[in-house]
Amino acid sequence: SVLILGNYESVAGTYSDTLTSINGCDSIVTQTLSVSPSHNVNLGNDTTLCSGKTIQLNASVSGNNITYQWSTGEQTPSILVSQFDRYDVIVSNGNCTVFDTILVDFINQPTINHLGNDTMICGDFLMQLFTGDANTHWNTNANGPQIQVTKGGTYIAENKNQCGQISDTI
Repeated sequence: SVLILGNYESVAGTYSDTLTSINGCDSIVTQTLSVSPSHNVNLGNDTTLCSGKTIQLNASVSGNNITYQWSTGEQTPSILVSQFDRYDVIVSNGNCTVFDTILVDFINQPTINHLGNDTMICGDFLMQLFTGDANTHWNTNANGPQIQVTKGGTYIAENKNQCGQISDTI
């Protein structure tokens, strides 16, 4: 809204007011308010993708004389991105300017260090199994990059995220 003649107005139109001076002379003040169609740009929520994937960011809005300025330097309605960054776009129709920002993150498929060859041990033992990844879930219900085992059995380490899963067994 805009302050016109002492009132906040947001609807297009012609606004008039009659003013009277100390001498009693009347004056009519007229102001015209033009409202351009508003446009919004929404790049969506921040997002995480698997490495090697791409995402198209679209800032298209309807109207005439629309200009686009991306933080990447591109001046198109949409861009294709494949790397981690914060992407900003400024959209203008010459009268109104809007902007939006999105953070695009990329993660790798999970990996796991090989737990080693199956092993046969006689007698008491203490063995440390290590994957190297803090997100490892073990079939013993333990979580973390390593466990210590003192009993024979099958031990499974699993890592997973939105890009996949991997496991190893000893």
